[in-house]
Amino acid sequence: MKFQKFLSVVVAALVLVVSFSVVVSAEAYSLGDVNGDGVVSISDALEVLKYLAKLPDNAITKGGKDSLAWNAAVIKGGDAPSINDALEILKKLAKLENEIDNPTTPKVPDVPVVGVSNKVGNTSGNLLNMGLAAIQEDWIYYTDIDSGIWRVRTDGTGKAQVTDDLAFFINVVGDWIYYNGGNYDDDYDSVSLRKIRTDGTEKTVIKEVNGLFTCVVGDWIYYLDSDEDDIYKVKTDGTGTKQLTNSGEVSHFCVEDNYIYYDDYDDDDDDYFFITKIYKMDTDGKSVSVIDGIIFPDDDEYFFAALIVCDGWIYYEGVAMESMTTHIGKIRTDGTGAALITTPEDYKGEEYFISAYNIDGDWLYFTNGYEEIYKIRTNGTGMTKIYGDEDEFVFFVNIVGDWIYYYDLEKEGLYRMDKNGKNVTLQLTIDGQLTVDN
Repeated sequence: MKFQKFLSVVVAALVLVVSFSVVVSAEAYSLGDVNGDGVVSISDALEVLKYLAKLPDNAITKGGKDSLAWNAAVIKGGDAPSINDALEILKKLAKLENEIDNPTTPKVPDVPVVGVSNKVGNTSGNLLNMGLAAIQEDWIYYTDIDSGIWRVRTDGTGKAQVTDDLAFFINVVGDWIYYNGGNYDDDYDSVSLRKIRTDGTEKTVIKEVNGLFTCVVGDWIYYLDSDEDDIYKVKTDGTGTKQLTNSGEVSHFCVEDNYIYYDDYDDDDDDYFFITKIYKMDTDGKSVSVIDGIIFPDDDEYFFAALIVCDGWIYYEGVAMESMTTHIGKIRTDGTGAALITTPEDYKGEEYFISAYNIDGDWLYFTNGYEEIYKIRTNGTGMTKIYGDEDEFVFFVNIVGDWIYYYDLEKEGLYRMDKNGKNVTLQLTIDGQLTVDN
């Protein structure tokens, strides 16, 4: 207690000090640059002291263990920031021998080494669900949008924050993470197409556009311009932008095997919800055709709410215009084999509303309302409730490897569970805290 009071006094004193700064590289984290402003200054020592004094308003507590701020603060080694780390920052500013300029035990971060690169940056099912998680080899990359991008090995080791940008629609190809993102302090005003290396370096703005359902395939990024409601593509280096549709009425799209599948508003009704046609075109915007043969469970009028394309199948959610009940259907990408997977009364004769769904191999996972998660085989058999209760408000079901990542709006956090609904663990809270999830 006496030590904590002492630190509080030191913190108060430091606030009165006129600071001076040493410019450092701001890529990834830099030792000593705790607040992430690109310089090592008295403010960074202050952040460490605030953390040690258990004052809540500091970058280390906000970022949590293994965040950029945490890693920048642990200068002398050890499991957590200490008073010795604050002293090393002060030594650097005083131009004395210090562990920042000449570390005796250099940090060797656990960073991904790519063996086999993804050809496609994420699945269309995950991108339908905001692209909160993606996987490449044995590394998972994830976000809750507000808390930056984090990485972790599939065995739970190597957790670290890659960037503190707002981020969604994550794609991973080779050494790069592609995403829609912005600066946290600017809220969503600065959202653009961005990329950053998987080790947290070379953050780059590719294009100043809010691109939805962003999908990276090889050297191309496909996105829906949120202002124009049309599909575009641009090379990963930011060159070669090309508009692929010009109706101004596209709401969603997927890329699969050199083709783009997308929905379009009804020609006779420009209401957003009345999407009644699915189109197919090549990735250069040519050879456009309509997918015919889609079936519905009854004679009610239906519109499409969401598409997923996977292994030669188009999956779609149909919503009844009058009753607002929902179902999932499928049809092959060549227009054959149309079938219903669920009907509006599949679960014990009760109606349900599908608020999110995703595909993983032979299984479809979906939410009933916002409280429960179910799974069912894509042939329509084996429906099982795997998780949920009245305290849940489940959004955005993402599937990577053996795990389901989902956002719980009621509990304000990103969670992970296995595919049977077990081993549920909190990953990120809304304020960016990373929790132990082993």
